[in-house]
Amino acid sequence: LAAAAGFLVTGVLADRLFLAWQASQQNDNWRQLVADYMVLYIPQTLDHLPNDEATQRTQLRTIEASLDLSIAPAQLALPRAELKRAQILEYDGVPIAQITYLDPLHGPLALCITRSNSGSRPIARERRHGMNIVYWADMQHAWMLIGRNSMTDLEGMAKSLRGRLST
Repeated sequence: LAAAAGFLVTGVLADRLFLAWQASQQNDNWRQLVADYMVLYIPQTLDHLPNDEATQRTQLRTIEASLDLSIAPAQLALPRAELKRAQILEYDGVPIAQITYLDPLHGPLALCITRSNSGSRPIARERRHGMNIVYWADMQHAWMLIGRNSMTDLEGMAKSLRGRLST
């Protein structure tokens, strides 16, 4: 009986560890997916897009509805970079917002957002496909900023965005 109870406890513990590992892989996976397509962007991908405030507000409403998030164009301002497009993408039924910018020095960069229930996480950084990534989470969303800008620049931008966009 004690051995059976031990196997049951071990099985439950293994199941919980597997579920935690699987959740961490999903959190990591969305950043990889974004990096996979962002590496394809060049300045010409974005330079012809309209960037008036009316268009931006219309595009942001789609993101707001999909992610239960309120964002104004002024909250998204980044130094040197011009907001070019805001759109909603989806992977495996999970919406991912992509807000793209064009930086005249470093080219395209993007702020991406998805829903998250993993709790608040501090700003962290990584590099994928030769691009720098800074990411964090609040209680409802996971955020990432990706581009060819220096890690220091992206981290400064992320801190500024996080302060303006915290939910």
